Amino acid sequence: RNASYIIAISKNTKNDIIRYYSADENKIAVIPLAANESFKPIESASIKNYIKNKYSIQDDFILNVGVLFKRRNVARLLEAFSLLKKDRGVRHKLVIIGPGRRYFNLDRNIEKYKVKDSVIYLGYVEQKDMPLFYNAASFFVYPSYYEGFGLPVLEAMSCAKAVITSDASSLPEVLGDGGILVDPYNTEELREAMFRLLKDTDLRENLGMRALELSKAFSWEKTAKQTIEIYEKFSS
Repeated sequence: RNASYIIAISKNTKNDIIRYYSADENKIAVIPLAANESFKPIESASIKNYIKNKYSIQDDFILNVGVLFKRRNVARLLEAFSLLKKDRGVRHKLVIIGPGRRYFNLDRNIEKYKVKDSVIYLGYVEQKDMPLFYNAASFFVYPSYYEGFGLPVLEAMSCAKAVITSDASSLPEVLGDGGILVDPYNTEELREAMFRLLKDTDLRENLGMRALELSKAFSWEKTAKQTIEIYEKFSS
């Protein structure tokens, strides 16, 4: 209430501020985040060998990244993945990267959905290796219930990867038409989206190229310039 101006990282966050704090919409600017420049397409056959040697991952894999908060909807992802493996005979593994095992009983859910042999949980991974995982993955899946922005989605897009994410909160703002949006409460819809990308190589590649193109609209230089303009406006 006392702020001269408010910076929100998405339109969804701006709307939340207006909704929950009755803030004046005219004093809220939307300035999105950006991915680090290290997240980019990497054309190298050695990437998978590097991941194989360092992380013992030999199979093709679907990637999920993020701290394991309950709102990240990993339990439903595991359920959808288990149905995919059971009904479709899919050979891919599901690789989950991100700390937070204490927020979410991952082991219990892996046991519940009988995917112990198909899910690889790595926990924290060095930042320098993250672009390699995005590039090596077949595609990226992120069925979160709620995000203020959704930076992992943009990181995947910047690596020219097809993305499946939720049609909720800020995520459609980031992904646009560069991937597949699903209802995060619909397990079957999530399973079917994963099946489509696994079986349709052309769709996967086309969405990856579209995602890469859309990701160019986000940059830290643009974010910095817009932020400086706000500070200059209210420092004079």
